[in-house]
Amino acid sequence: MSSDRQLREPERLAREAIALAEQTDMLNARGDALLDLAEVLALAGRDARAELEQALVLYEQKRNFVMAERTRSRLAQRPLGRGSLGGAIHYEPGTGGSHARACGNPPSSLLRLAATQAVPTGARRS
Repeated sequence: MSSDRQLREPERLAREAIALAEQTDMLNARGDALLDLAEVLALAGRDARAELEQALVLYEQKRNFVMAERTRSRLAQRPLGRGSLGGAIHYEPGTGGSHARACGNPPSSLLRLAATQAVPTGARRS
């Protein structure tokens, strides 16, 4: 399992992606961003049920039955923490920004967008 320190940046990016998504009417993107956060929380051993339930509501509103069923399957998994939603978290600085991804589960486009807007520690946004 990844340490809390390794997961701080991915969690921050996932929450930033959710904030970006909430400014839109794109229900699938909002659900995807919540699933990304649920993945990070689960890898940190924290409860991800609330994020999964919120994503499920959005997918059902959009009538995205495939993602709704996948989210229901994740909700049925026990426990919902301790990395139950995927593999180890992999965080790597990249050119043009940073990104976080759960191995085997690519991040949503909003998480990638949030990562490209990430500011290195100690730097200031203009």
